[in-house]
Amino acid sequence: MLQKTSGQGQLPFVHKTAETSKQALESVIKKRSARMLAVENHLLMAGAAGLTRHELAAKMNIPLSSVCSLVSKMLFSNTVAESGDTRPSPHGRAANVVRLARFAETQRGHSDG
Repeated sequence: MLQKTSGQGQLPFVHKTAETSKQALESVIKKRSARMLAVENHLLMAGAAGLTRHELAAKMNIPLSSVCSLVSKMLFSNTVAESGDTRPSPHGRAANVVRLARFAETQRGHSDG
């Protein structure tokens, strides 16, 4: 619940209650979850070829820093894996390729059957 208060000589301000803070956190979590699903979908479509973080950022139209954060969390949870391959970044440097973990396992010869 938002509460507006003002008194003599005070400027009006909005006080965040625990409920609005909770709603804000839930919104951030939903947004991150949606972006992680989008990363998974793009990597699924890319298949074994995978994508670089730059390619993901371009496809998703979000900043590279956001993609790096998402991919780091996904690497930690073993959802994605670095393939060991590189492709040139837009700046001419070698950029690591990431794949869904199941494609990385298949490339190493550990397919499920």
